[in-house]
Amino acid sequence: MTLFLALAFGLVVGWFTYWRLEGLGGRAWPAALSRAGAMATLLILVLDVGWSIAPGAGGRPVVLLDASLSMSTPGGHWIEARDSAAKWGEVRTFGDQGDHSADTVPSAGRSDLRPALSAALALGRPVIVVTDGEVTDGAELERDLLQGVGVRIFPRQSLAGAAITRFDGPTIVSEGDTARFEAEVVRFGGLGDSAQVDLLMGTRRVLRRPAPFRGGDLARLVLALPTAGLKGEVTVQVVVTAPGDREPRDNTRWAVLRVTPAPGIVVLASPPDWDSRFLFRTLRDVSELPVRGFLEIQSGVWRDMERLQPVPVSTVRRSAQGADLLVLKGSPAGPAAGLRPRGLWLWPTGSGGEAQLGGEWYAAGRAGSPVADAFVGFPVDSFPPLGPITPIEPSDEEWVGLAAQLGRRGAERPILTGREQGGSRRVLTAAEGLWRWAFQGGAS
Repeated sequence: MTLFLALAFGLVVGWFTYWRLEGLGGRAWPAALSRAGAMATLLILVLDVGWSIAPGAGGRPVVLLDASLSMSTPGGHWIEARDSAAKWGEVRTFGDQGDHSADTVPSAGRSDLRPALSAALALGRPVIVVTDGEVTDGAELERDLLQGVGVRIFPRQSLAGAAITRFDGPTIVSEGDTARFEAEVVRFGGLGDSAQVDLLMGTRRVLRRPAPFRGGDLARLVLALPTAGLKGEVTVQVVVTAPGDREPRDNTRWAVLRVTPAPGIVVLASPPDWDSRFLFRTLRDVSELPVRGFLEIQSGVWRDMERLQPVPVSTVRRSAQGADLLVLKGSPAGPAAGLRPRGLWLWPTGSGGEAQLGGEWYAAGRAGSPVADAFVGFPVDSFPPLGPITPIEPSDEEWVGLAAQLGRRGAERPILTGREQGGSRRVLTAAEGLWRWAFQGGAS
Protein backbone atom coordinates (compact mmCIF):
# COMPACT_ATOMS: atom_id res chain seq x y z
CA MET A 1 0.00 0.00 0.00
CA THR A 2 2.83 2.40 0.89
CA LEU A 3 4.51 1.74 -2.45
CA PHE A 4 1.29 2.50 -4.35
CA LEU A 5 0.81 5.78 -2.48
CA ALA A 6 4.43 6.80 -3.22
CA LEU A 7 3.93 6.18 -6.97
CA ALA A 8 0.62 8.09 -6.93
CA PHE A 9 2.26 10.99 -5.11
CA GLY A 10 5.04 11.13 -7.74
CA LEU A 11 2.50 11.21 -10.62
CA VAL A 12 0.49 14.00 -8.97
CA VAL A 13 3.62 16.10 -8.42
CA GLY A 14 4.73 15.61 -12.05
CA TRP A 15 1.30 16.48 -13.45
CA PHE A 16 0.89 19.52 -11.27
CA THR A 17 4.38 20.83 -12.05
CA TYR A 18 4.33 20.58 -15.85
CA TRP A 19 0.61 20.80 -16.73
CA ARG A 20 -0.66 23.35 -14.18
CA LEU A 21 2.36 25.46 -13.22
CA GLU A 22 4.34 25.35 -16.47
CA GLY A 23 1.32 24.91 -18.79
CA LEU A 24 3.29 22.80 -21.29
CA GLY A 25 0.45 20.47 -22.18
CA GLY A 26 1.09 17.19 -23.97
CA ARG A 27 4.73 18.08 -24.71
CA ALA A 28 5.56 17.72 -20.98
CA TRP A 29 4.81 14.02 -20.48
CA PRO A 30 8.51 12.75 -20.68
CA ALA A 31 9.62 15.33 -18.13
CA ALA A 32 6.55 14.70 -16.00
CA LEU A 33 7.20 10.94 -15.89
CA SER A 34 10.84 11.54 -14.92
CA ARG A 35 9.80 13.93 -12.15
CA ALA A 36 7.18 11.45 -10.95
CA GLY A 37 9.75 8.62 -10.81
CA ALA A 38 12.27 10.78 -8.93
CA MET A 39 9.72 11.94 -6.36
CA ALA A 40 8.37 8.41 -5.84
CA THR A 41 11.89 7.05 -5.37
CA LEU A 42 12.74 9.81 -2.87
CA LEU A 43 9.59 9.13 -0.88
CA ILE A 44 10.27 5.37 -0.83
CA LEU A 45 13.78 6.03 0.52
CA VAL A 46 12.50 8.41 3.17
CA LEU A 47 9.82 6.00 4.32
CA ASP A 48 12.25 3.02 4.16
CA VAL A 49 9.70 0.81 2.44
CA GLY A 50 10.52 -2.90 2.61
CA TRP A 51 9.01 -6.32 2.09
CA SER A 52 8.86 -9.01 4.75
CA ILE A 53 8.70 -12.69 4.07
CA ALA A 54 7.33 -14.98 6.71
CA PRO A 55 9.87 -17.52 7.97
CA GLY A 56 9.61 -20.78 6.11
CA ALA A 57 7.48 -19.32 3.35
CA GLY A 58 8.25 -21.02 0.07
CA GLY A 59 11.46 -22.45 -1.37
CA ARG A 60 13.20 -25.77 -0.89
CA PRO A 61 14.16 -26.37 2.75
CA VAL A 62 17.75 -25.84 3.88
CA VAL A 63 18.91 -28.91 5.79
CA LEU A 64 21.78 -28.32 8.25
CA LEU A 65 23.57 -31.64 8.73
CA ASP A 66 25.79 -32.17 11.77
CA ALA A 67 29.26 -33.07 10.42
CA SER A 68 31.00 -33.62 13.77
CA LEU A 69 32.96 -36.75 14.56
CA SER A 70 30.35 -37.97 17.05
CA MET A 71 27.98 -38.71 14.16
CA SER A 72 30.18 -41.54 12.89
CA THR A 73 31.41 -43.05 16.13
CA PRO A 74 30.19 -46.55 17.03
CA GLY A 75 26.53 -46.17 17.90
CA GLY A 76 26.09 -43.17 15.60
CA HIS A 77 23.77 -43.00 12.58
CA TRP A 78 25.71 -40.94 10.05
CA ILE A 79 24.62 -42.79 6.92
CA GLU A 80 20.93 -42.69 7.86
CA ALA A 81 21.15 -38.99 8.78
CA ARG A 82 22.99 -38.08 5.58
CA ASP A 83 20.56 -39.97 3.30
CA SER A 84 17.51 -38.53 5.07
CA ALA A 85 18.89 -34.99 4.85
CA ALA A 86 19.38 -35.35 1.09
CA LYS A 87 15.70 -36.27 0.73
CA TRP A 88 14.43 -33.40 2.85
CA GLY A 89 16.14 -30.49 1.09
CA GLU A 90 19.37 -28.71 0.19
CA VAL A 91 22.07 -30.08 2.50
CA ARG A 92 24.58 -27.82 4.21
CA THR A 93 26.91 -29.12 6.91
CA PHE A 94 27.82 -27.47 10.20
CA GLY A 95 30.45 -28.22 12.82
CA ASP A 96 33.59 -26.13 13.28
CA GLN A 97 34.99 -23.30 11.15
CA GLY A 98 36.25 -25.58 8.37
CA ASP A 99 34.37 -26.42 5.16
CA HIS A 100 33.15 -30.01 5.41
CA SER A 101 30.63 -29.91 2.59
CA ALA A 102 32.78 -32.12 0.34
CA ASP A 103 33.49 -34.73 3.04
CA THR A 104 31.77 -38.08 2.74
CA VAL A 105 32.34 -38.76 6.45
CA PRO A 106 32.05 -36.29 9.34
CA SER A 107 35.36 -34.73 10.32
CA ALA A 108 34.53 -31.61 12.38
CA GLY A 109 35.89 -31.47 15.90
CA ARG A 110 32.90 -29.48 17.21
CA SER A 111 29.15 -29.11 16.61
CA ASP A 112 28.72 -25.32 16.52
CA LEU A 113 25.24 -24.65 15.10
CA ARG A 114 24.80 -20.88 15.49
CA PRO A 115 26.83 -19.61 12.45
CA ALA A 116 25.21 -22.03 9.99
CA LEU A 117 21.73 -21.53 11.47
CA SER A 118 21.93 -17.73 11.25
CA ALA A 119 23.04 -17.91 7.61
CA ALA A 120 20.27 -20.37 6.70
CA LEU A 121 17.51 -18.31 8.35
CA ALA A 122 18.62 -15.25 6.38
CA LEU A 123 17.56 -17.03 3.17
CA GLY A 124 13.91 -16.97 4.22
CA ARG A 125 13.45 -20.66 3.48
CA PRO A 126 12.38 -23.50 5.79
CA VAL A 127 15.28 -24.78 7.91
CA ILE A 128 15.74 -28.31 9.24
CA VAL A 129 18.57 -29.30 11.61
CA VAL A 130 19.76 -32.91 11.52
CA THR A 131 21.99 -33.91 14.43
CA ASP A 132 22.64 -36.53 17.08
CA GLY A 133 21.68 -34.01 19.75
CA GLU A 134 25.25 -33.31 20.90
CA VAL A 135 25.39 -29.67 19.75
CA THR A 136 28.31 -27.78 21.30
CA ASP A 137 26.63 -24.37 21.53
CA GLY A 138 23.08 -25.60 22.08
CA ALA A 139 22.76 -23.89 25.47
CA GLU A 140 23.72 -20.54 23.88
CA LEU A 141 21.01 -20.52 21.19
CA GLU A 142 18.13 -18.11 21.87
CA ARG A 143 14.58 -19.39 21.67
CA ASP A 144 13.73 -16.79 19.00
CA LEU A 145 16.51 -18.15 16.79
CA LEU A 146 15.01 -21.63 16.94
CA GLN A 147 11.44 -20.54 16.29
CA GLY A 148 10.07 -22.30 13.22
CA VAL A 149 13.21 -24.46 12.82
CA GLY A 150 12.63 -28.18 12.36
CA VAL A 151 14.90 -30.54 14.27
CA ARG A 152 15.49 -34.20 13.40
CA ILE A 153 17.54 -36.11 15.96
CA PHE A 154 19.37 -39.36 15.26
CA PRO A 155 20.51 -40.19 18.82
CA ARG A 156 23.83 -41.94 19.24
CA GLN A 157 23.62 -45.24 21.06
CA SER A 158 25.81 -45.25 24.17
CA LEU A 159 28.44 -48.00 23.93
CA ALA A 160 31.09 -49.11 26.39
CA GLY A 161 34.61 -47.84 25.81
CA ALA A 162 37.77 -46.22 27.17
CA ALA A 163 39.78 -43.29 25.84
CA ILE A 164 43.14 -41.62 26.44
CA THR A 165 42.21 -37.97 27.04
CA ARG A 166 45.65 -36.62 28.03
CA PHE A 167 49.26 -37.68 27.52
CA ASP A 168 51.87 -35.16 28.68
CA GLY A 169 55.56 -35.38 29.37
CA PRO A 170 58.96 -33.86 28.64
CA THR A 171 60.00 -33.22 25.06
CA ILE A 172 63.73 -33.41 25.74
CA VAL A 173 65.76 -35.25 28.38
CA SER A 174 69.40 -36.11 28.84
CA GLU A 175 70.68 -39.64 28.43
CA GLY A 176 70.32 -41.65 31.62
CA ASP A 177 67.42 -39.59 32.99
CA THR A 178 63.96 -41.02 33.57
CA ALA A 179 61.22 -39.41 31.48
CA ARG A 180 57.95 -39.29 33.38
CA PHE A 181 54.73 -39.10 31.37
CA GLU A 182 51.29 -38.35 32.78
CA ALA A 183 48.26 -40.04 31.22
CA GLU A 184 44.52 -39.71 31.83
CA VAL A 185 42.07 -42.47 30.92
CA VAL A 186 38.29 -41.99 30.81
CA ARG A 187 35.77 -44.85 30.62
CA PHE A 188 32.13 -44.64 29.60
CA GLY A 189 29.13 -46.80 28.85
CA GLY A 190 29.53 -49.01 31.90
CA LEU A 191 33.00 -50.37 30.99
CA GLY A 192 34.52 -52.62 33.66
CA ASP A 193 37.70 -52.18 35.71
CA SER A 194 39.92 -54.36 33.52
CA ALA A 195 41.45 -51.61 31.34
CA GLN A 196 45.23 -51.81 30.86
CA VAL A 197 47.56 -48.96 29.87
CA ASP A 198 50.71 -49.77 27.87
CA LEU A 199 53.70 -47.52 27.19
CA LEU A 200 55.31 -48.42 23.86
CA MET A 201 58.37 -47.44 21.87
CA GLY A 202 57.64 -48.54 18.34
CA THR A 203 56.24 -52.04 18.72
CA ARG A 204 58.13 -52.76 21.94
CA ARG A 205 56.14 -52.54 25.14
CA VAL A 206 58.13 -50.80 27.85
CA LEU A 207 55.66 -51.19 30.70
CA ARG A 208 52.03 -52.02 31.45
CA ARG A 209 49.85 -50.64 34.24
CA PRO A 210 46.20 -51.23 35.17
CA ALA A 211 44.01 -48.13 34.92
CA PRO A 212 43.19 -47.15 38.54
CA PHE A 213 39.58 -46.02 38.21
CA ARG A 214 38.89 -46.65 41.91
CA GLY A 215 35.13 -46.61 41.46
CA GLY A 216 35.06 -43.52 39.21
CA ASP A 217 35.34 -43.01 35.47
CA LEU A 218 38.70 -41.15 35.41
CA ALA A 219 42.11 -42.72 35.98
CA ARG A 220 45.44 -40.88 36.20
CA LEU A 221 48.80 -42.60 35.82
CA VAL A 222 52.47 -41.61 35.89
CA LEU A 223 54.50 -43.70 33.46
CA ALA A 224 58.28 -43.73 33.93
CA LEU A 225 60.48 -44.36 30.88
CA PRO A 226 64.20 -45.00 31.51
CA THR A 227 66.32 -43.42 28.77
CA ALA A 228 69.49 -45.44 29.27
CA GLY A 229 70.71 -46.58 25.85
CA LEU A 230 68.39 -44.24 23.92
CA LYS A 231 69.72 -41.59 21.54
CA GLY A 232 68.18 -38.95 19.30
CA GLU A 233 64.43 -38.76 18.76
CA VAL A 234 62.20 -41.61 19.83
CA THR A 235 58.44 -41.98 19.41
CA VAL A 236 56.54 -42.90 22.54
CA GLN A 237 52.90 -43.95 22.56
CA VAL A 238 50.42 -44.83 25.25
CA VAL A 239 47.63 -47.30 24.51
CA VAL A 240 44.61 -48.32 26.57
CA THR A 241 43.01 -51.70 25.97
CA ALA A 242 39.88 -53.07 27.62
CA PRO A 243 37.49 -55.95 26.91
CA GLY A 244 34.26 -54.62 25.40
CA ASP A 245 35.75 -51.34 24.11
CA ARG A 246 33.69 -50.50 20.99
CA GLU A 247 35.60 -47.33 20.00
CA PRO A 248 39.29 -48.01 19.21
CA ARG A 249 40.07 -44.64 17.58
CA ASP A 250 40.60 -42.82 20.89
CA ASN A 251 42.75 -45.47 22.53
CA THR A 252 46.19 -44.17 21.50
CA ARG A 253 48.22 -41.00 21.98
CA TRP A 254 51.74 -40.25 20.74
CA ALA A 255 54.67 -38.12 21.90
CA VAL A 256 58.13 -37.43 20.51
CA LEU A 257 61.01 -37.48 22.98
CA ARG A 258 64.53 -36.25 22.19
CA VAL A 259 67.39 -37.76 24.18
CA THR A 260 70.56 -35.66 24.31
CA PRO A 261 74.00 -36.88 25.41
CA ALA A 262 74.27 -34.15 28.07
CA PRO A 263 71.76 -32.01 29.97
CA GLY A 264 71.16 -28.46 28.81
CA ILE A 265 71.29 -27.01 32.35
CA VAL A 266 73.44 -28.31 35.20
CA VAL A 267 73.28 -27.04 38.79
CA LEU A 268 76.23 -27.75 41.10
CA ALA A 269 75.72 -26.83 44.76
CA SER A 270 78.39 -27.00 47.44
CA PRO A 271 77.31 -26.86 50.16
CA PRO A 272 73.62 -27.62 49.46
CA ASP A 273 71.00 -25.20 50.79
CA TRP A 274 67.39 -24.14 50.30
CA ASP A 275 68.24 -21.76 47.47
CA SER A 276 69.85 -24.52 45.40
CA ARG A 277 66.89 -26.86 45.91
CA PHE A 278 64.31 -24.21 44.95
CA LEU A 279 66.42 -23.09 41.98
CA PHE A 280 66.70 -26.64 40.66
CA ARG A 281 62.95 -27.23 40.86
CA THR A 282 62.17 -23.87 39.26
CA LEU A 283 64.54 -24.44 36.35
CA ARG A 284 63.08 -27.89 35.79
CA ASP A 285 59.53 -26.47 35.75
CA VAL A 286 60.07 -23.50 33.42
CA SER A 287 62.81 -24.71 31.08
CA GLU A 288 62.29 -26.92 28.05
CA LEU A 289 65.90 -28.11 28.33
CA PRO A 290 66.83 -31.15 30.42
CA VAL A 291 68.04 -30.11 33.87
CA ARG A 292 70.40 -32.04 36.14
CA GLY A 293 71.43 -31.06 39.64
CA PHE A 294 74.16 -32.34 41.94
CA LEU A 295 74.84 -31.69 45.65
CA GLU A 296 78.21 -31.99 47.37
CA ILE A 297 77.18 -33.08 50.85
CA GLN A 298 80.82 -33.40 51.96
CA SER A 299 84.16 -33.00 50.25
CA GLY A 300 84.23 -35.16 47.12
CA VAL A 301 80.86 -36.85 47.86
CA TRP A 302 78.14 -35.92 45.35
CA ARG A 303 74.48 -36.84 45.14
CA ASP A 304 71.84 -36.40 42.45
CA MET A 305 69.42 -33.59 43.36
CA GLU A 306 66.34 -35.41 42.11
CA ARG A 307 66.76 -38.83 43.71
CA LEU A 308 69.55 -38.07 46.21
CA GLN A 309 71.43 -41.09 44.89
CA PRO A 310 75.26 -41.07 45.12
CA VAL A 311 77.03 -40.24 41.85
CA PRO A 312 80.75 -40.37 41.03
CA VAL A 313 82.68 -37.16 40.48
CA SER A 314 83.34 -38.24 36.87
CA THR A 315 79.60 -38.19 36.14
CA VAL A 316 79.27 -34.71 37.63
CA ARG A 317 82.25 -33.50 35.59
CA ARG A 318 80.92 -35.01 32.36
CA SER A 319 77.50 -33.40 32.85
CA ALA A 320 79.06 -30.01 33.60
CA GLN A 321 81.25 -30.21 30.50
CA GLY A 322 78.27 -30.69 28.17
CA ALA A 323 75.99 -28.09 29.77
CA ASP A 324 74.78 -25.04 27.85
CA LEU A 325 74.11 -23.30 31.18
CA LEU A 326 76.23 -24.13 34.22
CA VAL A 327 75.02 -22.90 37.63
CA LEU A 328 77.64 -22.86 40.39
CA LYS A 329 76.03 -22.38 43.80
CA GLY A 330 78.62 -21.92 46.54
CA SER A 331 82.09 -23.17 45.66
CA PRO A 332 81.92 -26.48 43.73
CA ALA A 333 85.42 -25.94 42.35
CA GLY A 334 86.44 -29.52 41.53
CA PRO A 335 84.04 -30.70 38.76
CA ALA A 336 83.76 -27.20 37.26
CA ALA A 337 87.45 -26.32 37.15
CA GLY A 338 88.59 -24.94 33.79
CA LEU A 339 85.15 -25.12 32.11
CA ARG A 340 83.94 -22.34 29.78
CA PRO A 341 80.24 -22.96 29.11
CA ARG A 342 78.15 -20.68 26.90
CA GLY A 343 76.17 -19.62 29.95
CA LEU A 344 77.62 -19.36 33.46
CA TRP A 345 75.61 -18.48 36.58
CA LEU A 346 77.71 -17.81 39.68
CA TRP A 347 76.12 -17.69 43.12
CA PRO A 348 78.71 -17.23 45.90
CA THR A 349 77.65 -18.06 49.46
CA GLY A 350 80.75 -17.33 51.47
CA SER A 351 81.90 -20.94 51.47
CA GLY A 352 84.77 -19.98 49.19
CA GLY A 353 86.05 -17.30 51.55
CA GLU A 354 83.97 -14.41 50.15
CA ALA A 355 83.00 -11.62 52.55
CA GLN A 356 79.37 -11.61 53.72
CA LEU A 357 77.13 -8.81 55.00
CA GLY A 358 74.42 -9.92 57.42
CA GLY A 359 71.06 -8.38 58.23
CA GLU A 360 67.74 -8.07 56.43
CA TRP A 361 68.22 -6.78 52.89
CA TYR A 362 65.21 -5.65 50.84
CA ALA A 363 65.51 -5.86 47.07
CA ALA A 364 64.32 -3.49 44.34
CA GLY A 365 64.33 -3.90 40.57
CA ARG A 366 66.52 -1.81 38.30
CA ALA A 367 65.31 -0.46 34.96
CA GLY A 368 67.32 -0.93 31.80
CA SER A 369 68.47 -4.50 32.43
CA PRO A 370 67.56 -7.62 30.40
CA VAL A 371 65.59 -8.93 33.40
CA ALA A 372 63.70 -5.72 34.22
CA ASP A 373 60.48 -6.88 32.51
CA ALA A 374 60.35 -9.98 34.71
CA PHE A 375 59.72 -7.79 37.78
CA VAL A 376 57.07 -5.51 36.25
CA GLY A 377 53.88 -5.61 38.30
CA PHE A 378 55.49 -7.34 41.28
CA PRO A 379 56.05 -5.51 44.60
CA VAL A 380 59.65 -6.67 44.90
CA ASP A 381 60.26 -4.41 47.90
CA SER A 382 57.46 -6.28 49.71
CA PHE A 383 59.00 -9.71 49.20
CA PRO A 384 60.66 -11.40 52.18
CA PRO A 385 64.08 -9.93 53.02
CA LEU A 386 67.31 -11.45 51.80
CA GLY A 387 70.54 -12.05 53.60
CA PRO A 388 73.34 -12.35 53.94
CA ILE A 389 74.70 -10.73 50.76
CA THR A 390 78.11 -10.77 49.13
CA PRO A 391 79.60 -7.33 48.36
CA ILE A 392 80.34 -7.02 44.62
CA GLU A 393 81.51 -4.20 42.36
CA PRO A 394 80.08 -4.54 38.83
CA SER A 395 82.15 -3.19 35.96
CA ASP A 396 80.93 -0.65 33.41
CA GLU A 397 80.14 -3.48 30.95
CA GLU A 398 77.78 -5.24 33.38
CA TRP A 399 74.08 -4.60 33.85
CA VAL A 400 72.42 -4.58 37.29
CA GLY A 401 69.06 -6.31 37.55
CA LEU A 402 68.47 -6.12 41.32
CA ALA A 403 69.82 -4.03 44.16
CA ALA A 404 69.18 -4.26 47.91
CA GLN A 405 69.10 -1.97 50.93
CA LEU A 406 69.78 -2.95 54.52
CA GLY A 407 66.48 -2.50 56.35
CA ARG A 408 65.20 -0.41 53.39
CA ARG A 409 67.68 2.32 54.38
CA GLY A 410 71.07 3.42 53.31
CA ALA A 411 72.93 2.86 50.08
CA GLU A 412 71.82 0.24 47.57
CA ARG A 413 74.12 -2.66 46.81
CA PRO A 414 73.88 -4.68 43.58
CA ILE A 415 72.86 -8.30 44.10
CA LEU A 416 72.13 -9.44 40.50
CA THR A 417 74.46 -8.53 37.66
CA GLY A 418 75.32 -9.92 34.25
CA ARG A 419 77.24 -9.38 31.06
CA GLU A 420 77.73 -10.85 27.63
CA GLN A 421 81.20 -11.14 26.20
CA GLY A 422 82.78 -13.21 23.45
CA GLY A 423 79.64 -15.20 22.71
CA SER A 424 79.16 -16.28 26.33
CA ARG A 425 76.90 -14.95 29.08
CA ARG A 426 77.71 -14.61 32.76
CA VAL A 427 75.25 -13.88 35.59
CA LEU A 428 76.17 -13.29 39.22
CA THR A 429 73.73 -13.52 42.16
CA ALA A 430 75.09 -12.12 45.40
CA ALA A 431 72.27 -12.68 47.93
CA GLU A 432 70.99 -15.59 49.96
CA GLY A 433 67.35 -16.32 50.82
CA LEU A 434 65.73 -15.93 47.40
CA TRP A 435 63.88 -19.19 48.02
CA ARG A 436 61.62 -17.26 50.42
CA TRP A 437 60.28 -15.28 47.46
CA ALA A 438 58.18 -18.28 46.52
CA PHE A 439 55.97 -17.22 49.43
CA GLN A 440 56.10 -13.47 48.61
CA GLY A 441 55.15 -11.14 51.45
CA GLY A 442 52.98 -8.35 52.77
CA ALA A 443 52.60 -4.67 51.96
CA SER A 444 55.58 -2.32 51.77
